[in-house]
Amino acid sequence: MTNIAFLGLGAMGSRMAANLLKFDFTVSVWNRSPGPDETLKLLGAAVSTTPRAAADGADIVVSMVRDDEASKEVWLNDTTGALGSMKASAIAIESSTFTVDWAQKLAATVAASGQRFL
Repeated sequence: MTNIAFLGLGAMGSRMAANLLKFDFTVSVWNRSPGPDETLKLLGAAVSTTPRAAADGADIVVSMVRDDEASKEVWLNDTTGALGSMKASAIAIESSTFTVDWAQKLAATVAASGQRFL
């Protein structure tokens, strides 16, 4: 079974995570503010308190947040960032609204950590 972490549960992220649950994927979720995660919990998602906790053990980690700064925080925060707990074989998928410059920097950082980036 594929374990998927979904980070950011806005209008698009919450619906994408719900669809993954419908198809019996194991899904852990994280959101900056409470609300959407509770709905997904009722559908079977594990709710995490940090991006790092959600990404721990995941095969695929998807981020869908607002901008470059939010994306940096989700992936690279020293204590809560998802990249800090991703296993070597994991795939990082960044679907946020962000700049090309940040995408290139994040791709290089993920690659340097040994994971794959999409």
